[in-house]
Amino acid sequence: MAESSSIGARLQRFLTDRTAFAAVLFTVVLAFVHLMSLSAWDPLTAKAILDHVDVPGFLVNLAVVCLPELTAVALLSLLLASTADGHGEQPGFSRTQGIVFGAVLAVVYVVLVPLSTVALSVVAGLVVVGVVLVRRRRGDLTGRSVAALALLLSAGATLVAAAVVTSPWLPSETITSHEEDAVYTAYVVAEERREFVLLHDRPRVVSMVQIDETSRQLCTQPSPWSRSALQLLVPPRYPACT
Repeated sequence: MAESSSIGARLQRFLTDRTAFAAVLFTVVLAFVHLMSLSAWDPLTAKAILDHVDVPGFLVNLAVVCLPELTAVALLSLLLASTADGHGEQPGFSRTQGIVFGAVLAVVYVVLVPLSTVALSVVAGLVVVGVVLVRRRRGDLTGRSVAALALLLSAGATLVAAAVVTSPWLPSETITSHEEDAVYTAYVVAEERREFVLLHDRPRVVSMVQIDETSRQLCTQPSPWSRSALQLLVPPRYPACT
C-alpha cells in the first residue's frame, strides 16, 4: 500500500511539474510528427513501420533531426542574452564558453547534419537575431525575453524539422534478387532469414518480400538536401540510388 502511494505521489509531482511534463509531451509530439513524416503522412504506412521499427534507431534519428535546431537556437540565444548589459536576469554562460560550444556545433553541422536541417537552423537563428536587434534598438532587451524567444523558436524549428525531414535512420540500399531478376531500392527496416521488410522511398510504402539469393549495395540519395556539407564536398563513395 505504501509503495502504491509512493508511486502515486511521484506521478502527481511529475504531472504538477510543468517543465518536465511539457518536455515529455513535446518529445511525444515530435516522435509522432516525425513518424508520420517518414510515412508520407499515411497512417497505414506509419503502423507498418511501428510493427517492425528499431526503436533505438528511430530515437537516434529523431535526435539527429531535431537536436541541431534546438541546440543552435538555444546557443545563439544565450550568446545574445549575454549582451543584455545588466537588464533582467543574466544566464550563467560566458562568451568564451559560447565560442567553444559554437565551434563544436559547427563541426557537427558540417560533418553530420543534412542541409535541410541546417537551413531550418539558419532561418530560426536569423529570426532570433532580427528580434534581438529590434528590441535592443527599443532599449527593452533582457536576458529573460531572449530566453523566452529561444524556447518558442526552438520548439517551432524542431517541429518543422520533424515534419519535413523524411530521411529514415537507415542507409538506402539497392537489393537485387537474382532468382526473380528484380531490383529493390529501399531502406531495410527488418530482416530475418531472407525475409525483408522494406521501406521504399518513392512511393513511401512498406513491403515484405522473401528473397533467397540476393546482392546488396549501399546507395546515395540524389537529393543534396539529404546530405551534409562534407558529403557534398567529398565525392560519394556509393553509387546513386536508382
